[in-house]
Amino acid sequence: MGAPISAQECLELKAAFKERYADQVPSIFLSRELILKSIEGFSNLSGIIFSYGLNDAAVTASRRITLVPTRNTTSGESAIVPVIDRNGYLSNNGERVDFEKFLTLSGNHVTDFKKAESEMSLTKLPRGYFWGINKILNLLNVENCNGLVFHFGYNIAMQSPCRRFQSVLEAVDANNASLNTFMEYGNCTPPCDPDDPTWIFTIFAEKFSEEAADRDLNLLRAFRDNWLLKQENGQALFEMYYFLSPGLVAEINDRADQETIWESIYKNEYSNLLNAIKQSNFEEAQAIYVDMMNNLKERFLMQEAKTEVLI
Repeated sequence: MGAPISAQECLELKAAFKERYADQVPSIFLSRELILKSIEGFSNLSGIIFSYGLNDAAVTASRRITLVPTRNTTSGESAIVPVIDRNGYLSNNGERVDFEKFLTLSGNHVTDFKKAESEMSLTKLPRGYFWGINKILNLLNVENCNGLVFHFGYNIAMQSPCRRFQSVLEAVDANNASLNTFMEYGNCTPPCDPDDPTWIFTIFAEKFSEEAADRDLNLLRAFRDNWLLKQENGQALFEMYYFLSPGLVAEINDRADQETIWESIYKNEYSNLLNAIKQSNFEEAQAIYVDMMNNLKERFLMQEAKTEVLI
């Protein structure tokens, strides 16, 4: 996923973003060495999510890009399943951040950006941009490429508001001079398609409580808005669901025993979560939610980096 665009198209996307979000950092440099190191030792890769973050939710200048390798499903089906590595992820400044810090950075970004896009649904705010692994490697292999500049872009012509965030990768040399090679047409993350069943709570509601699906989902949304997001680290806790859910759905649906897996999670963790919310035991509900997401992450998404290098 990803395709070349002209220098003029890149300029137009950059200019539109700068005009709309004047206080936001417009571009970030990522070295070739850093990008290759971020995917080193992983197999079955499908691409990289360039995940948005802020060190401080109140300081837009503290912008971070964290590189999240993604893989296909275990069976090899094409997918964007985030690799969860105990060693964490590399950010543009060279820091390796653990999963908890990664969620905090993401939560800070969302907290800040929803101020600028107050009318956009929380679930539709941009959290990153994905490109396929072969497209990224081809860009890095441009002659004299020393790294890529990630440009935030905006395209008002797109009908769907969340699809208007079109970022661009630009190959540059050791002097940070453009090599006149640009790539766009990646994929916004999370997915923008409203009909894409990538959210595990939606699957539970539709598979096992169809008649009460709307009621259960509204109950979960109320818990999110009226309790979870009001906690000190609430936005980060919500980002855990939003970040993990699409990959979990892809991976579980790839298993031959998927129906058994979904039913087991529904009858145990999910039902316990709903019951705690219904009884207004919100602290207990939060603990159940966090344990559930962490257990699913460990069970389906963990991948340790191997010692061999990708290229």
